[in-house]
Amino acid sequence: MPRRQFVSDLARAVRFVRANAATYGIDSKDIAVMGFDNVAQSAHTTPPLTTVEVPKSAMGMLAMRRLHELITGTAPDVAVKNVLYTSVVVRASA
Repeated sequence: MPRRQFVSDLARAVRFVRANAATYGIDSKDIAVMGFDNVAQSAHTTPPLTTVEVPKSAMGMLAMRRLHELITGTAPDVAVKNVLYTSVVVRASA
């Protein structure tokens, strides 16, 4: 039965796979691990890491727009909710 784990970043995913392989003698194909952030190296790990794609550029643009509003005094007087959608990039580690 595969061991499953959701991790916050690539380094933790790699450590999880290696530790399970070393400790339990589990083949990496029997370890299901999913990361977050879809960094480029995720596709080149063993096994390739299934991950969540985060729209980092859009997040940065929204943050800069909000900062500009705060600096210039044009920020709305009510709370603003911004929704950015993520997607799952399925690779061999799923």
